[in-house]
Amino acid sequence: MCFYHDPGWCAEVYEDATGPCPGRSRCEECRCIIHPGEVRRSISMREYEECPECGGEGCPDGCHHGESFECDICEPCCRLLEAVEAVEIANGCRGDEMQPGLGELREALRDQGEEYIDRALELHPTVANHLWRLLRAHDPAGGWSQADLEPVEVYGGEG
Repeated sequence: MCFYHDPGWCAEVYEDATGPCPGRSRCEECRCIIHPGEVRRSISMREYEECPECGGEGCPDGCHHGESFECDICEPCCRLLEAVEAVEIANGCRGDEMQPGLGELREALRDQGEEYIDRALELHPTVANHLWRLLRAHDPAGGWSQADLEPVEVYGGEG
């Protein structure tokens, strides 16, 4: 499907790190709580590296760096995003086209769910419960059941 992004502004400063969460946070994708010490991906973006008004010399009213955005993504959602990326690479997508925009994982699962879900369970079978919660939060009335997300054969052994 390849994802198209129209951010409205571009970040000159982009920081993307994975590590333990220093304090309580919320996942941008699933809205679950990320507790201190849990592994999470942290993204920080700022429109300008230096203040466009003073060039970093210091404004009397404080420097302005344009738009900014910060978020955390829980480890299970990171795994789901890896699966989405794997599907998109196989379909010929490259660069920013390989993953949905930040906060749009639920929508991507709804639109292309079966292919992404199959790949996620193939790559990371332990995300089945997280997937189910994510999809139920999107569609609490029906459509999906937990049985739809249960991998039939996790380790490739005898069934």
